[in-house]
Amino acid sequence: MNSNSGRVAFFAVVTMITLLSGMLAWQNARPPPLPAGFVVGSGRLESAEIDITTRTAGRVKEILVRSGERVEPGQIVARMDTQALEFELQQLQARVKQAGSSVALGIAVAPQKPESRSSVLAVLAQRRPGKVAAVPPIEAAQAPELPPPARSLESPVTDPESPIEVAIAAAEKIRADIDDATLRTPRGGRVQSGATEPGELLPAGGKLLTVVDPADVAMTFFLPESSAGKVALGSEVRLVLDAVPQYVIPARVASVEGGPQFSVQRQRLAFRSKAQIDPVLLRKYKEQLKAGLPGVAYVRLESAAQWPEYLQLKLPQ
Repeated sequence: MNSNSGRVAFFAVVTMITLLSGMLAWQNARPPPLPAGFVVGSGRLESAEIDITTRTAGRVKEILVRSGERVEPGQIVARMDTQALEFELQQLQARVKQAGSSVALGIAVAPQKPESRSSVLAVLAQRRPGKVAAVPPIEAAQAPELPPPARSLESPVTDPESPIEVAIAAAEKIRADIDDATLRTPRGGRVQSGATEPGELLPAGGKLLTVVDPADVAMTFFLPESSAGKVALGSEVRLVLDAVPQYVIPARVASVEGGPQFSVQRQRLAFRSKAQIDPVLLRKYKEQLKAGLPGVAYVRLESAAQWPEYLQLKLPQ
C-alpha cells in the first residue's frame, strides 16, 4: 500500500469515527419519546408588546421618549399636533356664544310685546308640546295662535337637533380629540424603536412606537394541525429552553390561534400557540427567562397523563 492510499484510509476511518460519535451524542442528548397524552412544539420566549397608536388622523408634534428608555404606566410618551382642532373648537365656541346671545335677546324682548306674560307662556307651550305652562284658561284662550317656528338659532336650547345643541356636541367631540392627542402608555416597560418621526402625518390607528413589558413573558410556539384542536386553554405546559436545558419551567396555554400560520411541504399545517409563564416566576427568574430565547413546549392534552421523569419541574436555585 502506497502512502496516498494509507492517508485516504486513515481519513476515512477518522471520518467514520466522528460520525459515529456524533450520532451517539445526539442519541444520548435526545429525550425519550413522549408518552400518550402529550404534544410538543418549538418556539421562543417573547415579551408582551403594546403599540402606542393614534385615535384620530393627525401630524406628530413631538415624541417624548427614546428607544430603550424605561416608561411607567400612564406616562406621556408623545403628542399630536392639535392646532387645527383648536381653531375649529374656537369657531364652534363662537357660534354657540352667538346663538346663545340671540336666544337671550329674544327672551329679553318678549315682555315688551303687547301680549301679557300669560300669553307669552301660552305661545311657548304651543311651541313645546311636551311642556305644561301654568296659564289660566281664559288668558290662554286669548293668546294668539302662532305657527310652529322654523328651526333656527333662536330655537329652544333643549331641542337635541337645534343648531346650538349640534354645535355643543361637535365642540365636545373636538375636546375629546384634543385630549386623545396626548398619548400615554397603558403599562410600564421599555420603549422599542419605531420608524415614526415628529412632523410625520399618521392615519387613525397609526403606530408611533411600541412598549415592551419584560415582566410579561410567554413562549410562542407552533403545533401541528393534528394536535392543535386537542389543546384546551389553561392546559399545563412544561418549557425547556435551549440555553438552560437542565431546567423545566411550568406554564399554561394562554391561546391557540384559530387558523394555520404556515404550511410545511404543503401538507402539514402549524398553529400558533402561546404558553404563559406565572408572573411570580418571571419576577424571581427574570435573568434566566429573557425574551428571544428558543426552546420547546411540552403540552399535556389529558389531565390523567403522567409527566415523564425528564419533564419533572426543575427550577434554578
